[in-house]
Amino acid sequence: MSEEAFAAMFRQQEARTEEWNQSQWQDNRPSSYETWQLIAKVIVTGDTSFYKPTFEANTHWKNWLDSGSL
Repeated sequence: MSEEAFAAMFRQQEARTEEWNQSQWQDNRPSSYETWQLIAKVIVTGDTSFYKPTFEANTHWKNWLDSGSL
């Protein structure tokens, strides 16, 4: 493999990684989750009636089987 081909392959991989990192940043940061948005609204307003999640909670231990194996 030539040096130019290797450099091009490296730059291509770097671009894909950057795209993936950007999508993770946009889609998976806490502000993108309903729970955190509701908690923030309750904190700002002091009105707990704003906390009405529309999704079922997944905090039960049975949803996190590997959590004790770290």
